[in-house]
Amino acid sequence: MFHLSVLQLMGTLFAIYIGKNVLDLYRNVQEIKKTGIPYFIAPVCPHRMLYRYSSLFWGPWVENIPGFSFVRYTRHNWNWIRKWEPFEKHGEIFACVSPGATQLFVGDPVAMWDMANKRVEFPKDIGLYKAIDVYGKNVVTTEGKEWRLHRKITAPPFSEKNNSHVFYESLRQAHEAAKYWTAPKNQKDLGAKKPVNTVSTFTDDFMRISLQVIAKAGFSKSLQWPSADGSIKGEVAEGSHMMTFQGSLGMVLHKIIWYIATPKWLLRNSPFKFQQDVYTAVNEWREYMLEIYREKKQRLDKEGPDALLHGGDLMDSLVPREVPEGTPFADGKKDGLTLPEILGNTYVFMLAGHETTAHTMHYTLIFLALNPQYQRKIQAELDALYPDPNTELNYERDYPALADGWVHAALNETLRLYQPVIHIPKTSYEPHLLKTRERGDIMIPPNWNIEISTMGAHRNPRYWSPHTDAYMPERWFSSKEAEDVSTWRPTDKDEKRLKKPVNGSFMPFSEGFRACLGKKFAQVEMVAVMAEFLRNYSVELAVDERKESWEQVAERTKKDFDQCFITITLSLTNTIPLSIVRRGEERFAGKVGSL
Repeated sequence: MFHLSVLQLMGTLFAIYIGKNVLDLYRNVQEIKKTGIPYFIAPVCPHRMLYRYSSLFWGPWVENIPGFSFVRYTRHNWNWIRKWEPFEKHGEIFACVSPGATQLFVGDPVAMWDMANKRVEFPKDIGLYKAIDVYGKNVVTTEGKEWRLHRKITAPPFSEKNNSHVFYESLRQAHEAAKYWTAPKNQKDLGAKKPVNTVSTFTDDFMRISLQVIAKAGFSKSLQWPSADGSIKGEVAEGSHMMTFQGSLGMVLHKIIWYIATPKWLLRNSPFKFQQDVYTAVNEWREYMLEIYREKKQRLDKEGPDALLHGGDLMDSLVPREVPEGTPFADGKKDGLTLPEILGNTYVFMLAGHETTAHTMHYTLIFLALNPQYQRKIQAELDALYPDPNTELNYERDYPALADGWVHAALNETLRLYQPVIHIPKTSYEPHLLKTRERGDIMIPPNWNIEISTMGAHRNPRYWSPHTDAYMPERWFSSKEAEDVSTWRPTDKDEKRLKKPVNGSFMPFSEGFRACLGKKFAQVEMVAVMAEFLRNYSVELAVDERKESWEQVAERTKKDFDQCFITITLSLTNTIPLSIVRRGEERFAGKVGSL
């Protein structure tokens, strides 16, 4: 009897659960019908973590079963796999309606631009970012008055003075990386007249470049590259530290997903050493930051308020604005950041500017290896700008020209096709009008999950034809004449060679009030590294002509290049080896990549 009662209770609860879900789905469907937005129905909420990550395994097998087509546009990584396809099928704006929520997908640049510039009406869904409050609140994880304060204080360090530091440190990193890549240990027998330097560690190497540029600009720390035996000169754990500065920072940036997703007690007591190391690294890096903070604080207390005025790094700007913890916002009393907020902003600055720029530089080299004709264009322009190969690049003199030419066009085209962040989460807490291209003004109901799809906008054929999916840096030039720096004759001093895309059609750094603070920082770093490297070296596909043709390797590389997955940013699944050769020693300079 008791057994029967338990079954009856479970059956009743299950029926209530199903009934509630059916009712919620009905209400959500009626709500979206009023807007006229195209939609499809998912019987489960795709926002739930269990569904999202488990679908990585079963999604490919289920999505083609009749009745389960919703899986195509809800399973993990679908944004990258499908690219423009769902927008072509449903329209530039469409929605997924489930019992738990309505999720709006926006690939319309008009709507994207409108949302980006309506910060109050369509705020960032900061609930999705709370996990990165690892050290404290920051400019990414706050909204409203709190966000305005964080932005006010964290914006000044991104100055032209700091950009100059970034430029010169990036040149140094390009030199160090080239030495590392052309070391004897990287020489491979590829059937050429002599061994060819072939590198398979670009993912880690560009992470190192970006990390070291940020360490210099953020904390005035100069970090070193490994020597031939893999050791790093002078890099030892200091004092009572269990990890080096570089080691703890690298692990915090590369493995932070484990710290975010795993209970801290489990991470600390994990049987796996790498998880224990992640826990240790997070605490070690906090201690390193506190040491830098205390050193800055002592100088400030000893020398007065102007002591850090001319330092130029991130900590120099944040420490003088410290306020005690618990200082209220009321009556404008809080005009600074608490110590946890200083550490939180320092961390998110490292996180946001590290993997994104590293991947973009890495992917640009892959594109140039697949399309040698564009590498030749870049190098011809660099030769025209700097006929003397010994000319040392100067930020004030040279960056404006580099940022308005083939180097930047190549980087922009990489960011268009392989943007690090492929969607930007937004929400609305009240009904608000949204401008759209296809449907005019639409009233968006409250509490919808909104996904600004940079992937959709960047591959929208209305704005990026012809050959939307092809790598074509020339599409960034304002005219055919602008492609050649030696014959470019601007009609006025403000005319640029590179054109400005239609508002909302290109948003790798977001736009509007919440646009990336470090946009210029990242652009300076990437342009400087690529220009300095390509002045002296070329990158090629690693082809062993005894076994395969260049065309065969190119086709395989394209397939590997398309196999990406989304963690915090868009990352490669497969390793793609590339060869590094001195200018003039190219084996495949005459090849032309296919669209």
